[in-house]
Amino acid sequence: ILVGFQFKFMFNDNIRLVNNALQSLGITRDAIPWLIEGHLAFIAISIAEIWSSTAIFAILILAGLLAMPKEPIEAARVDGCTPWQTFRYVTWPFVMPFA
Repeated sequence: ILVGFQFKFMFNDNIRLVNNALQSLGITRDAIPWLIEGHLAFIAISIAEIWSSTAIFAILILAGLLAMPKEPIEAARVDGCTPWQTFRYVTWPFVMPFA
């Protein structure tokens, strides 16, 4: 609920927080009606949803990384895997059930 109020405040036409930032950077000249037009409202809601769920996914992935045993990573290094191969073939499959 708080995320909704926060983003409603940011995209509000009267307060114009996002519009002022875009105009100050020279990206747009006129105020954009973020919450009035359908496709722009969808974009604003998508941004809010992504922002609010990022922390949850980060915590889940961190839990997966902390629960991962060290032996498979050590075995991959002994076998000559590069750091990318270790991540792709060892770490990522272990973390996927947590994500």
